[in-house]
Amino acid sequence: MAASCSDPCASTSSGLPRKRPSGNLTDIDAIDVLERLDDSDLDLCSDDSDADVDYDPSSASLLNHSEESDDDVEPPPSKRSKKSLKKTCSFRKSDSFASKFKVLHQTAEMDDCESPVEAIGKYFSNKIFESMADLTNRYHTQHSGKSLKVTPAEIKTFFGISLVIGCIGMKRLRMYWEKKTKVPIVANAMTRNRFFKIRNNLKVVDNALISEEAKKEDRLWKVTPLVEHIRNICTELPRENFLSIDEQMISFTGRCPARQYVPRKPNPTGLKNFVLAGSSGLVYDFEIYRGEGTFAKFKLKDGSGGQGVGAVLRLTKDLGPGKHVFCDRFFTTIPLIEHLAKQSISLTGTISAKYVPVQFSSDKVMKSKGRGTMEQFVTVSRGNEPISIVKWFDTKSILMASSLHGLHPVEDCKRWCKQKKQFITVPRPAVVQKYNLSMGGVDLCDQAISYHRVTARSKRWPIRVINHLLDLAVNNCWLTQRQSNSSNKLMQLFDYRFIMGEQIIASAAKEADSDYLTDDELQTTRKIVPLPMAYNREKGAKHLPEAVKLNNSGRCRREGCSNKTSIRCTKCNVFLCINASRNCFMLFHKSTC
Repeated sequence: MAASCSDPCASTSSGLPRKRPSGNLTDIDAIDVLERLDDSDLDLCSDDSDADVDYDPSSASLLNHSEESDDDVEPPPSKRSKKSLKKTCSFRKSDSFASKFKVLHQTAEMDDCESPVEAIGKYFSNKIFESMADLTNRYHTQHSGKSLKVTPAEIKTFFGISLVIGCIGMKRLRMYWEKKTKVPIVANAMTRNRFFKIRNNLKVVDNALISEEAKKEDRLWKVTPLVEHIRNICTELPRENFLSIDEQMISFTGRCPARQYVPRKPNPTGLKNFVLAGSSGLVYDFEIYRGEGTFAKFKLKDGSGGQGVGAVLRLTKDLGPGKHVFCDRFFTTIPLIEHLAKQSISLTGTISAKYVPVQFSSDKVMKSKGRGTMEQFVTVSRGNEPISIVKWFDTKSILMASSLHGLHPVEDCKRWCKQKKQFITVPRPAVVQKYNLSMGGVDLCDQAISYHRVTARSKRWPIRVINHLLDLAVNNCWLTQRQSNSSNKLMQLFDYRFIMGEQIIASAAKEADSDYLTDDELQTTRKIVPLPMAYNREKGAKHLPEAVKLNNSGRCRREGCSNKTSIRCTKCNVFLCINASRNCFMLFHKSTC
């Protein structure tokens, strides 16, 4: 019997790459993370955990295939399911494979580096904040009879606070405002009650304008406008040549009409999101699963489809020719590979045994030949698209199908052997090596989001979706900054998110103060500015003297003073005199005045 070996670099049971040590969690390197995937157990990245609870349990994975089978070959096609009998092309056993695609290792060209607040402004613009403020006030008025009087600056501050909260990560939200654990950047920007009031009433649609039929057709109608806006921004990004398609979970355990349960995921309960991402982790397109009708329009020419096939057809409909897509066995079928090949798009992925129309040697026979045993079948007819199906046995068997890669060039990889207690060399097909380098884009995105996720316990699922979209947008901004910045001083994810939150809060505060009168308005209209409230007068932020050039000086507004002055407070916007014998500016802002 062959030696039992395992790889210390194996992926976790969830299929996600392991996190880095806590000392440098946010400095993610896509190649370094992907190298941690276990080449000898690729199906861990594409196991049946990708299927939801409605997935057919009869589609057993190769990992569960008995290695001690008494048969020397796999069951003939007549004993398999009817799905495997639908052959679109003929295969023959061969060691050579000639793909019609050219492999071009080209990355997307990004624009010049922008500040964090400018980068996030492309996803969450001022129009989005204005719309949210208007809809939130409208919703509160419809239910309570009073307007919440939320301004776009407050909505902007709410999102900035959410980013800061995700970076700090206290156990309870109220701790950011409590006396013992107060965080000034959060507590000074917005009061606790106001923050919770906005979160409980935040809206992106007007419920009264949505018909009952539209609500039945779209289960996520409460967040659809924002989802489509963020998705459209992602689709405008320049795309890499190597892309991957996988599932992403938006964690939520409460009541939701589109909630799914996907076993063996880090967050198995929530909304399922199908994502198209580059090998760098940059998200280019996504589609949140809304039910059986989500991909009803996306089927192959023969009428076959399903959730996995429909997701690939939906996410690749806008891809140009020459792109290379990688996915796991939840999505991969031979007809799908052939369909995309006709559109000049290659597809590579692990594939379930029930979708393979050829007979490979059994696991028992391949195991007796030793680790690294491999076989390949390729298409026979020249009229069909060139497709290869490869079976590779390391510690377990792997089935892969591709229209881009085959067996060759075969290279040696290092694997740890328990029996010999040392690394050994194992031959590995080219399709396996290329799959490992390009498949982990969605996992990289999940890993980056998990470090500083905007977490807040809420019974409202739209809040979870909005927070996830914010995390996704920030991750895209950070990866874009890393790719466009040619210098060696790259900002880590924690610093980038925290600075973005600070800049958003500061930008919102500046917009809130923009309604003060300008010098020209004071010169022409000389409107009487009302005295500020005592709370604002006693608040020490931004109370600075400013000399204003006027034809006629203004009267000092401190009670009991009638002097003329050209000094104005930048915060209160009132004139106060400052001289050697009298300092009304200081006395005006003291709580004792």
